[in-house]
Amino acid sequence: MKKLLLSGLIAFSGASIAQAQSESLSCATDHYHQQMIAKDPTLLKDLQQLIANGMIEKSGEDDTTVFIVPVVFHILHQNGPENIPDANVFDAMEVLNRDFRKQNPDTSLVIPQFDTLVADIRIEFRLASIDPWGNCTNGIDRIYSHETQFGDNYCKLNQWDRSRYLNIWVVRAITMGPYAGYSHYPTSVNGLSYWQDGVVMLYDYVGRLSPSHELKSRTLTHEVGHWLSLPHVWGGTNSPGVACGDDGIDDTPITKGYSSCPAGPLDAIICDVENSVVENYQNYMEYSSCRHMFTKGQSSVMRFVIQGTNAQRNNLIQAETHQSTGIDLTVPPVCIPKPDISASNRFTCVGENVTFTDQSFNGPVTFREWAFQDGTPATSTAANPVVSFNSSGLKTVTLTVGNASGQVTQVFEQYIDVQEDWAAYTGPASFDLEPENQYQELSYWNDGDTYSKFEPYPVGYNSNRSLKLTTYKDLSGILPGTEEARYYDNLGGQIDAVITPSFDLRNMSGVTFSFDYSYATNAIESSLMQESIKVYYSRDCGEIWTLLGGPGGGIISGSTLASAGFAGNMDFVPASSGDWATYSQAFNAGVNDDKTRFKIEFLASDYSNNLYIDNIRVSGTLGLAGDFETEHQLLIAPNPVVSGSDLNIQYMAGNEPVTFTLRNLQGEEILSVVRNEVNQPVSFGLEVTDHIAAAYYFLEVKSASAATVKKIAVIK
Repeated sequence: MKKLLLSGLIAFSGASIAQAQSESLSCATDHYHQQMIAKDPTLLKDLQQLIANGMIEKSGEDDTTVFIVPVVFHILHQNGPENIPDANVFDAMEVLNRDFRKQNPDTSLVIPQFDTLVADIRIEFRLASIDPWGNCTNGIDRIYSHETQFGDNYCKLNQWDRSRYLNIWVVRAITMGPYAGYSHYPTSVNGLSYWQDGVVMLYDYVGRLSPSHELKSRTLTHEVGHWLSLPHVWGGTNSPGVACGDDGIDDTPITKGYSSCPAGPLDAIICDVENSVVENYQNYMEYSSCRHMFTKGQSSVMRFVIQGTNAQRNNLIQAETHQSTGIDLTVPPVCIPKPDISASNRFTCVGENVTFTDQSFNGPVTFREWAFQDGTPATSTAANPVVSFNSSGLKTVTLTVGNASGQVTQVFEQYIDVQEDWAAYTGPASFDLEPENQYQELSYWNDGDTYSKFEPYPVGYNSNRSLKLTTYKDLSGILPGTEEARYYDNLGGQIDAVITPSFDLRNMSGVTFSFDYSYATNAIESSLMQESIKVYYSRDCGEIWTLLGGPGGGIISGSTLASAGFAGNMDFVPASSGDWATYSQAFNAGVNDDKTRFKIEFLASDYSNNLYIDNIRVSGTLGLAGDFETEHQLLIAPNPVVSGSDLNIQYMAGNEPVTFTLRNLQGEEILSVVRNEVNQPVSFGLEVTDHIAAAYYFLEVKSASAATVKKIAVIK
């Protein structure tokens, strides 16, 4: 659960916006602003006074200066559609500047009552060319973070100095409500609230390019209006159409607000019928689908604010700021790209295809080279190479990208988890974590954020070792207002997991997956405890995960999860066996469970503390099919074997035939031999002909009662 700091929020809703002109927007602006005022009533007066001063100081002034503001877009993403292309950002900047400079052609549609009031704000916005640390940037900062799923006040990661940049965050969802974006009044983000300054936008409302469109693109114009102190034109009601209100600006008449465009000007006369005053329903600070303008009065307020000290807005337009952010450069530099990648699946089988995508940012890529550990192909220059891996294990991927300005190499360690296309275990197994190698046999997943991962810890359930996921953090010495101080506000939504090796369960009955766990929460009431454990299984090396036992069987939450109760905001360590609980779930094994894996996934909340996992077990009764290698004294040599020679096979035959099948890594049959000897020693040569290429293969050995698979290397 994300804790929402509602004070000073201005939210712009866009749940149902579409291209149809009749569709409308709803808003939660004043709802949140009233909550902020309830905490600090002086903020209402501060905003009203700021607007009034803007009307007095700038009214009638012949000011033609064009003020320029440096901008940075922070794209928060998890490699989904929210990771919008640079082109969408560039287009959003074009729309923003077009609207603020009165260069939008649809000003011709402004009705006669307001066509003389359409204002050129003479404020422009430019993407930064230099970041706060003096590095080259294209003004787009991409951050992999689960915060993209929330879009609340705490999604404002890596804020660049707000006295030098307008920060805009792009997210996948805004879960506080069906909103398309929000901002803050400058009067609400002074002092320690500086980190809240900026604009948050849904990814599909950025610019006009797909998945956005022209109507949606005006959302950023609206939000930057709020950022420069403009209220909604209808004043203090929560939504348009509720009551007639005033925004405090002289040339925007009292209005009730619109969620759609009226059929004609007379339809817009609601609040001042007696004087036939038409409402300014075409204003950018409206929600109508025909927004075309700011007024001259709104221009006076925004120009006054950009020159004032509230939220350090005046620093943005200084020459030294323009120089330090690089927006004064006639030709922006071409930056060296920063390497980043994604994959169609981070879990796969040996021989299965994985599609990689070059997600590099910060500059154009004109040179690219991939390297894949034990991959086919081993290298590539494609933007989206398709790769298979020739052996199991955690595989490293390396990407080098560059352009005329230079190149950079990034190594992505243990990026792909590759499993053999056959099981690591046949029948039951248990991981009590006591031997060191058991930690290495398990796999671990972290969704990319910089939080703790599962690590061995010297306390277990009646034992000396377990796996510990540390989520507790001591904040006692942390400076207020910093990102580190907001650690717990950003913790919710973090996912970590531990994953078993693969099991052949086809000949097991009564299969049960179980483990012991110990957990304590920082939540002081049940409604705040949103963390959970989810248990999954996969039959395809982890490409697809399915909840074990359905929703009722695969989720541990609430008091069931909190085996040790309340942690008391301390670094929780289980003190006795009473702090532990056991999860156990039956699993209906079938013919497809030849390489089944299990995953224990922890979803954190803002109130999470430490989690401990011990004694991971797959139990049940092994049926008739035993291990052929053990039961029949199977010997295979040499391995590797030279193509064109024999693979020598010896075994003690039982009373049934044995089939030997050589398969490639894709499971395709290369050759097959049936031996019918019974109850005697057998020795023969399996011919590995010249046409069999040098590669890894699997030799599948099966009788009616036993089976095994051996990995065979063929060399030239």
